[in-house]
Amino acid sequence: MTNINLMAAILFFVIFALVILRNTISKIHINLFWFCDFAPLLFGIGFLFQIMPLIKGLINIGLLAQLITSITLVFSLIFGWHTLQIRDVIKHGKFHIFVELLIHILPVNLALFLTYKTAPTGASLVYSGIIAIAMFGTSKMFTPKKKNINLIYLSQIDFGGSSIKFTLPFQTYLWAIYVFLLSLLTFFIQYLFIGGHRLQ
Repeated sequence: MTNINLMAAILFFVIFALVILRNTISKIHINLFWFCDFAPLLFGIGFLFQIMPLIKGLINIGLLAQLITSITLVFSLIFGWHTLQIRDVIKHGKFHIFVELLIHILPVNLALFLTYKTAPTGASLVYSGIIAIAMFGTSKMFTPKKKNINLIYLSQIDFGGSSIKFTLPFQTYLWAIYVFLLSLLTFFIQYLFIGGHRLQ
């Protein structure tokens, strides 16, 4: 294990600890089922034990989705576009806002930066699929529908002070497949433009 991998693992575990603390303070423990909340823990495990397919599999799932969320979250905070989601973040105070920004901006982008020279592999897609299925199953079984954890029931983009809501065909049943297709798109973006020139 390199020192960089060890430091990265420690940083991801610290971020996850901040997530736990935020959820404890706000008494919203159910948020831990969100990808952005638990991803730092899996990234930490991936870097600690050098499981590159796991790291790339998480990037596959989170890169594009977190990019959109980060942009809308930052712009909303800067320009005061207070949608219901943003108001829910703000009402819990500065620490909550800090952690929210941290988990949406840093983990996936940092993991991508640290592994950009490594080509994505077919194994990373297997991890993406397993994680997507696990997210779908746990969110359906352990979280209430009204919370819409991981946007399983309703897709939503907050921007410009309003929320754009839409439902993909059979989204409630095919959510894991849609996530896998998004992962496949990110996989090819990494393969073609970011790192590596051949499948391993």
